[in-house]
Parts: sequence; structure tokens; C-alpha cells
Amino acid sequence: MILLDSIEIPVVSGKATIELHHGDLTRMQPADAVDALVVSAFPDDYEPTPQSLIGALAAQGLSIEDLAATKAVDLRTAFSCWLSQPILKRLPGLEFDRILCFESVKAGSAASHVGDIFRALAPFMADSNPIRSIAMPLLTTG
Repeated sequence: MILLDSIEIPVVSGKATIELHHGDLTRMQPADAVDALVVSAFPDDYEPTPQSLIGALAAQGLSIEDLAATKAVDLRTAFSCWLSQPILKRLPGLEFDRILCFESVKAGSAASHVGDIFRALAPFMADSNPIRSIAMPLLTTG
């Protein structure tokens, strides 16, 4: 992953950082590890198409459809997202512990969809196993 830019945001506990990287989310190095990877899908459609992140994950041995069958938390009615159970088997290049899957069923702006993703993450930031870092491809770009 190549770091292109970053910004620091003041928060109560100090500073948070948002980084823009260029690279393949299925070929991350351990130094790039995050707590969760955000993916997007059509509602209940986890077909691993060759051009999609879901397809690239399937090629590495991770099935989003299998994770969807045993969701840890389903927030689709409120935030169009669900969170997977922890991924117990770390596969090479897949340096994340969980999947947050975004499945928009409503029309809306890109900003409102991305806002839903961050609102869906909020309850898990203070969890017993908190999500403190995420990797996310460009979403809602059509």
C-alpha cells in the first residue's frame, strides 16, 4: 500500500488520522493491518464477480456469502450495513479481522451512504473488541 496523503483530526483522546492509500486491499502487508474492511454489495448479493472486491476476496479464499450467513450484527434496516463475526483464519494478504458490508437499498447521495457506514461503525468503537481502524475502497462511485 502506498500512502498518498493523510489528514489529522483533533479528537477528545488526541488525534485521529485519515489516510489515502493506493494499493490492492487483498494484498495488504501485516504493517497495513486494520480491524475491519468495508465492502459493498447489492442487497443479499455476494456473487464474486471478477472486477469486484468481493471477487478478489473470494480468489484469496474469503467468501462474503459465508460471512453473511452468520452475521455478528445486522444493521441493514438502520444503516444499510452488517458486521461479520471475527475472521478466525488470517489468509495471506487479508490483514483485517472483520468485514463491514454496505448494502444500500435506498436512493441517496454518496455522502449519505458514506455517512451510514460511519454511523454503523460507531457502536463498535467502544465495544469490548473495538474497531479502531478500517480500510475502505472508494464507494458509491458508480
